[in-house]
Amino acid sequence: MIHLEHYTSIEKMTGILKSKKFQTAYPNNPGAADAVFNCFIVGCQYNKVQEYEGMGVKIIFEWSGETDYSAKSCVSPFLVDWKDVKSGILYNSPGWRAFIKPPLCGCFLKVYEVKIGDSYLKKYIEETTKSCSWLPKTIKEKKLKDSKENFKEKIHKSYKNKDLYIEITN
Repeated sequence: MIHLEHYTSIEKMTGILKSKKFQTAYPNNPGAADAVFNCFIVGCQYNKVQEYEGMGVKIIFEWSGETDYSAKSCVSPFLVDWKDVKSGILYNSPGWRAFIKPPLCGCFLKVYEVKIGDSYLKKYIEETTKSCSWLPKTIKEKKLKDSKENFKEKIHKSYKNKDLYIEITN
């Protein structure tokens, strides 16, 4: 089984898990680098110092579909002739990233684990609980801690011990 890492924001992650769909960032521009599902194959070397559409969450997927490691897939996504790239196949561009061109049915990309950065989660919870600013500091801190734990548990329950497969759409 191949594991893939995808970086995104908390808001996008909750939308992906709830809808069971990944919507590409530029659906009307098939030649754009973000018109595909971008990811990293666990165990491969990549330059991860890149700009991402969202930050704070790493979703780890299990990939059970076809993978192309041929020479044509091993070039920078900026040099790819997109008309030669088939939908629903995992392509690897070593050093840069891996990607899947949409559409992909919901039977090959399974949510395996979700990791949320503590500082991103804290900021997200603080933003969603602003109405509690009048509370004393100790109560606010407890509420923040409880909210973080409840949020993590809710996300965990949405995919653990379930077959949560994600579609890729454009």
